[in-house]
Amino acid sequence: MLRPVLRQSDQQMLSIELTGGVPVGWGMNDLPDIDDARPERCPRCRRASRCGSRIVLHGHGVRTRQVVVPPAVDGRTRLVECWCRRYRCTECGAVPTVLPVGVMPRYLYSAFAIVIAFTLVAAQPVGRGLTDALAYKHQGMNRVRRWHRGVDWRWQSIDRWSTRIGTWWPDLPDTLDGLLIGLRRRAGSTDPPALLAAAAASHVRWGAVM
Repeated sequence: MLRPVLRQSDQQMLSIELTGGVPVGWGMNDLPDIDDARPERCPRCRRASRCGSRIVLHGHGVRTRQVVVPPAVDGRTRLVECWCRRYRCTECGAVPTVLPVGVMPRYLYSAFAIVIAFTLVAAQPVGRGLTDALAYKHQGMNRVRRWHRGVDWRWQSIDRWSTRIGTWWPDLPDTLDGLLIGLRRRAGSTDPPALLAAAAASHVRWGAVM
């Protein structure tokens, strides 16, 4: 099990490593110890999670949720189940949640899957320049219905995700092409594992307390 390294910031970020070409932090199924995942502060009242021997942020149970991760070696997009650790602040009653690296609140697709989708639809030479229909065939969870397989078919999630780039990667350009160019420069490579590792290092909400 990978030991997480918490970095002090307004939103906790966790370390990542590459396993089998897919970036992971704590494994999606490897539930971290309650003390390892405990936030340093309550995100609402900003009280420290511990005051001496007194614990302010108590463990408040574990849930699971589903998340889409990039295609594995067999080329198939995967829907996996991941852990979701919850805490409760005894000072203000907030219930912050900690998720694995790459899993975002209220989004089925992981940040890793979203970056791969961006590389598929971005125009060459930045991306592969695929149509939305072809990109969805490669990365989407469901089959495109026969009458939607034309060139004009739109993968609407791409448009929605694109509007969030400035929030998810605030230190990089807020356009699809600008994001990918910036990630490639930081990665020093065009290989997907390196690109995703750079994306993880820049993404402010991976492993963030919500």
